[in-house]
Amino acid sequence: MIDMLGIADDLSFLVDDNKSRIGMLAPNYYIPVLSPEELKMGERLIIVILAWRFADLIISRLRSLSLQDSCALIPFKVPKVVKI
Repeated sequence: MIDMLGIADDLSFLVDDNKSRIGMLAPNYYIPVLSPEELKMGERLIIVILAWRFADLIISRLRSLSLQDSCALIPFKVPKVVKI
């Protein structure tokens, strides 16, 4: 999906809650994978949710992290932006 969207150069990091991926680099892109807890509270983020089928669950989890003034972009199915 990263290739399809052409966003590899625009991503600073990926976020995953799978412990086996945290601390690794994304294959082919060498983008670091962080845990959700590593997101900086109070920092304004634009989060691209590539796992669109889980968008509601991901947004709920992100809201619990107190990411003020951040938003999530869901590019698939029906593209939309959601305030976190």
